[in-house]
Amino acid sequence: MKRFGVMILVFIILTPVSIWGQKETDTFRGIKWGTDINELPDLAVVAESGNVKTCSRKGEQNKIGDAEIDGIRYQFYKERFCGVSIGFNENRNFRLLKEGLLEKYGPGSKPNRYLEKYNWILGDLWIILNFSEIQKKGTIYYYYNPISKEMIRDEKEAGRKAKDGL
Repeated sequence: MKRFGVMILVFIILTPVSIWGQKETDTFRGIKWGTDINELPDLAVVAESGNVKTCSRKGEQNKIGDAEIDGIRYQFYKERFCGVSIGFNENRNFRLLKEGLLEKYGPGSKPNRYLEKYNWILGDLWIILNFSEIQKKGTIYYYYNPISKEMIRDEKEAGRKAKDGL
């Protein structure tokens, strides 16, 4: 899941900090960040790459409120819950999900006025909303900062080790 790690790195480098009040969330849909994957029997692994496992949750609906979504994927690094991705299509779903995020977490930041990208940093939780008006596709990412930072450190160390073989 290199893409997951790269997205985290890009987010750290390019995203201005925006904190709305002191809201902090320590769970996503009842799962506490950092929870061991083995404590969650309702998950099914759908992809695995190195230390990252991506899972779906049994019985989950493809809707958030009135917005239709492609699904929710839960990410685990070294068996610990560290991220979520929610895919969706169409302008209507984007508007509904954006309004829900704004209502729940406040205005966040919009680093580029020409792109439909919004960021929230809420203590240890990072949230990114992206939408491409051309492709009519979007994603919401949730990252748990302590584990995400560990993942980035581990990837940098692996890169340093790889240089010897180049």
